[in-house]
Amino acid sequence: MITFWFILFCLGTPLPPTDVTMNITASGYYVYWSYNALPGRPEVDSFKIQYKKVNKSVTWITAAPTIPYNQRMYLLKAEMIDEETQYDFRVFASAGSTVSSAAYVSKRFLIGMIS
Repeated sequence: MITFWFILFCLGTPLPPTDVTMNITASGYYVYWSYNALPGRPEVDSFKIQYKKVNKSVTWITAAPTIPYNQRMYLLKAEMIDEETQYDFRVFASAGSTVSSAAYVSKRFLIGMIS
């Protein structure tokens, strides 16, 4: 019986996004991700981005609660964040009221800053 509920739970939630990367520029933090639909899983209608200060906060802040399904990039603008502070990001896939597990940034790129 436990196996049945585990399978039902897993198939009832969307898969998390994949290939989450971040580019840091003078404009802010660009977060990019991929998502591949899988038959049998709920149809994703949006994504959600959260962030927090690295080693300074345990509280995740929702930057964008509803990013359209066809969008795979989000910019957290420089004026919204503290200068010279590093941030962690995570992305969720949403299917109605059901949300995937978190996908975390796996690669960070520092793009040449212009003074």
